[in-house]
Amino acid sequence: MAGEQSSPASGSTPSPTAEGAVAGPSGEGYDPKCVFCRIARQEEPGTQLLPCESEDLVCFPDIRPGAPHHYLVVPKRHIGNCKILKKEDTSLVEKMITVGKTVLQQKNITNLSDVRMGFHWPPFCSIGHLHLHVLAPASQMGFLSRLIYRRNSYWFITVSIADSPPVRRSRLEQILPVLPSPLMVSLQPIPGVLGRKREGAKTVSEVRGCF
Repeated sequence: MAGEQSSPASGSTPSPTAEGAVAGPSGEGYDPKCVFCRIARQEEPGTQLLPCESEDLVCFPDIRPGAPHHYLVVPKRHIGNCKILKKEDTSLVEKMITVGKTVLQQKNITNLSDVRMGFHWPPFCSIGHLHLHVLAPASQMGFLSRLIYRRNSYWFITVSIADSPPVRRSRLEQILPVLPSPLMVSLQPIPGVLGRKREGAKTVSEVRGCF
């Protein structure tokens, strides 16, 4: 999970804006109480932004890396977690994946088959600002990291970074019908973005038993 903790917002309840953004006290999809909003505006001097060639996204190292290379791709606008994404956010997710690939290439990581990208599904998010985890090499992740970022688990939704079409429906697609979320009808028809479930993956009830 992201290695920083956000402060609870105070005052009135923020109102939703376009693309699931939440307008903070200053508006324009910015919440000064959100650490990722502050990082995106370079208001956190302790966090170095990496060049990612995007006007709408920023990328920076995770403060608690789960792999030798662990980066977070974050929208500059304050957008909630992946559960509130809608169909019109498809291009945003694709851009986040592209930025993740770009940063890895800058770090001389070319073997995309040994890369893990994905989102933590609520309530397993430490910060309520959409962020894509980019980890490489996945084969060098430790035991705890393999659990936290387990491919297509109940708590971590893996995105596909391959060009080939998915063979199986992702874990996200499988659990959507039982979740009261706008994502139920949004991400299901997006080929090539969602990850694929591994053979022999545990069921939801089996995963819950791990906690």
